[in-house]
Amino acid sequence: MPEEKSTKVTIDGDTLVRYEGADREFVIPDGIRVIGKHAFSDNMTLSSVTVPHGVEVIEEEAFAECRALNEIHLPNTVDTIGRCAFTRCQSLISIELPVSVKDFGEAVFRYCTRLLRVELPVNIKELKAATFEMCTSLEEIEVPDRIRNIGEGAFRGCSNLRRVELSVKLEKIGKQAFKDCTALTSIQLPHSLGFMGYDSQGAFDGCTSLERIEIGSDTYFDPDCGIFDHCPKLLDIRYQHLDDPDNIRVFPAYLKKIRERQIEWQSHKKCTYCGGDFSGVIKKVCRVCGKPKAY
Repeated sequence: MPEEKSTKVTIDGDTLVRYEGADREFVIPDGIRVIGKHAFSDNMTLSSVTVPHGVEVIEEEAFAECRALNEIHLPNTVDTIGRCAFTRCQSLISIELPVSVKDFGEAVFRYCTRLLRVELPVNIKELKAATFEMCTSLEEIEVPDRIRNIGEGAFRGCSNLRRVELSVKLEKIGKQAFKDCTALTSIQLPHSLGFMGYDSQGAFDGCTSLERIEIGSDTYFDPDCGIFDHCPKLLDIRYQHLDDPDNIRVFPAYLKKIRERQIEWQSHKKCTYCGGDFSGVIKKVCRVCGKPKAY
């Protein structure tokens, strides 16, 4: 089919190639299946776009830098949203993603600084890198149960994120996935998570309000990966393997508290394990935990 041109829209077959208009509202014409790369990018006037039934693919950066866009209507035929499709849409407050969406590219909503809420489609299996990076108004997120992987920096810098509910089938949290989520106060890591090591480096680094965490019994950590660095309030840790010295090192604020407490107990001639009193004359043993005096 030959390329069609108008004063505002370029269409090639079933692909909307480029929109060059200055409307505030725009309805994409019927018959379009693909919204092409950069189709609406850098438009400074559009505030509302209606996408018709039949559109299946929104390609990379299709709406990137549409800084006035605050409303977009997506049909339940869309199954793919490409990399950076809505990045820096700084007026976008909410978006309803249809359940038909199965594939998200990287950084889809990166720097959407006014985005308050989004309900993730139940059929996606992965949140790729930087999906919501620097969405500084985002308040809560519920990760659907089909998602196995949260990519690097997926929520990095989401400084207003207060509530996160993770997938019960989650297997991996990427590097710096929740770094600098400074409003987050608690998190529950599922049993499915398994080992968190180099690939999860700095996952919760800088979560300065994080106070409480519940960790599944099948989850283990590399203590040298800074997963919970710079979390000064993280002292309420529900984890059955916390008595392992290597696991204590995973939580620097908790380790610091223990060391300060041990110094205080030792100064009062108490057991450095539990603070109990000793019994015995030659071989002193704690009356509470039964451990011998170590100093």
